[in-house]
Amino acid sequence: MAAVSGLEERWSTELCGGRLYHFSWLGDRLVRVWTPPGWSKGKVPKALWLNDGQNLFRDEEAFGGASWGAAGTVAHLISCGAIPEILVLGMDHSGRMRTFDYLSVPPTGWDAPWGKGMRGDMWDAPGGGVDAYMEMLFSEVIPWAQSHFGLSEAPEDRVFGGSSFGGICALYMARSYPRAWAGFLVESPSFWAGNGRFMEDVKTWQSSKMYPDRMYLAMGEFEYTGFRGTDRPGSLECDRVLREACEECAGHLRPHIGSGLLSFLEPGGRHNERDWGRRFPCALRWLFGLPSSSPQQIWTRPSPLRPGPFELFVRRGAVKLPEGKRLQVHLGFNDWSCGVQTCDLLPSGLALADGDEPVLAALGSVPDGASGMKLVFTNGDAWDNNSGKDYCLDESGKAETMDDIENKRNETMEEIRQKAREIGDEGADAKIEEVWKSPTLQQYMSKGSKSGSLIQEYAKLHFEVEEFKSKIQAAQSGSAKNEQVAAEHRKLREVAKEQASALEAALQALQQDQEAMRRSLDDVAKDEAQVNLQRQSLERTVNWAK
Repeated sequence: MAAVSGLEERWSTELCGGRLYHFSWLGDRLVRVWTPPGWSKGKVPKALWLNDGQNLFRDEEAFGGASWGAAGTVAHLISCGAIPEILVLGMDHSGRMRTFDYLSVPPTGWDAPWGKGMRGDMWDAPGGGVDAYMEMLFSEVIPWAQSHFGLSEAPEDRVFGGSSFGGICALYMARSYPRAWAGFLVESPSFWAGNGRFMEDVKTWQSSKMYPDRMYLAMGEFEYTGFRGTDRPGSLECDRVLREACEECAGHLRPHIGSGLLSFLEPGGRHNERDWGRRFPCALRWLFGLPSSSPQQIWTRPSPLRPGPFELFVRRGAVKLPEGKRLQVHLGFNDWSCGVQTCDLLPSGLALADGDEPVLAALGSVPDGASGMKLVFTNGDAWDNNSGKDYCLDESGKAETMDDIENKRNETMEEIRQKAREIGDEGADAKIEEVWKSPTLQQYMSKGSKSGSLIQEYAKLHFEVEEFKSKIQAAQSGSAKNEQVAAEHRKLREVAKEQASALEAALQALQQDQEAMRRSLDDVAKDEAQVNLQRQSLERTVNWAK
């Protein structure tokens, strides 16, 4: 396969642990290629191809000053084991000729009857070149990339996508070349363009009976007013028209693509790169993702958690907030002493079996030295903080509420009582209470950490020491009766002495652990005091603002 002439490397920079290459293409247009950390030619066969390359990687180059942040999201998901390593290739649009490359007809503008006059600035924009654009990708750019980067030629190793006009282009690519790609990413397609021409072209698509295996189709609730405001009469009607068009398009595709279609409307979503970037993890999991499941209501990948990037998954039923508003999760580590991370909670894009409860997902990062995570949910107006107790994930990544922890403590205490009864300790209940009332143990357990194992270790040593004391006392009382009993007593006493010494050493070790826990509690108390000061300062600020 010969390399295509005209695509020459101009410069490259490090980005999100990988590298972003810039190649000259047509005039001043570029093909931008991000390679993941540790990439070498031929090592990574899979690729994601996206329109509007200027808007993908850097905020300072993107329309509106905000990009998709594509490199950071892909690097995050690769690090979590959510998706395989992929390259991201972005083809720059051509400025004023952008609509020509991406649409089958001119977009029209203010007087478009179907589009309700959505874009007055588009009345004289060109169109009709989408077929030529797609042919140019297949004849020039894709062969060049396969040769230069060692990409796979297999359709199952590449995905094509775009947003806005570029999203309409992605739909035409899916219609014209459904088997040339593993899937399609379609964000906020401009269904109004050309008096709704694509919705007419769907009918010819249905007659061809050729559909892709997988597609991601998403749109925001406020596609028009979220970008252009509500000053124009009929602007809210424009939002409604776009939402209904997206639902209609999904309705046409679902009978043919079936479970391979993921389509959703984001509450509060708008028509901009920032929102497309926020939904990008969902698209990547759907189109490239590796499975993740758990019987838990809340879980993470990786699990157990470790310092660095992670994914949080939440079954929708676990969040006690109503549908219809954008959800966020607030994450805190080490009992909120490491600051708060605020993350958007969106559809996960995980492949689910029929009847499975929807799963939401967020991206976060575990700071160094973190030992546990707490989380609360909000929709901007209301909060779900587990009735004031917060949701908790322990070091193993397992989610537990404080009620769960309390129930486990009680179960553990009952297990210890039963064990004590089995060895014939009539004072088991009293000893349990003695252990339970230990101030150090109480304080440490109030933090919800390692409660079961600590009680078991503490109580086991307590019971065994008491048992050996009883044996020694029994032997001492029996030694006065006769010499044989005395000999047995000496033997038992030696054995008991050795065992008591071992237990004494173990008890000292436990006391050392308790001392370490006391120091840890002192640190926690200092952290809590600092948090209280910060909270008081915030409350004063809020009161002043009111």
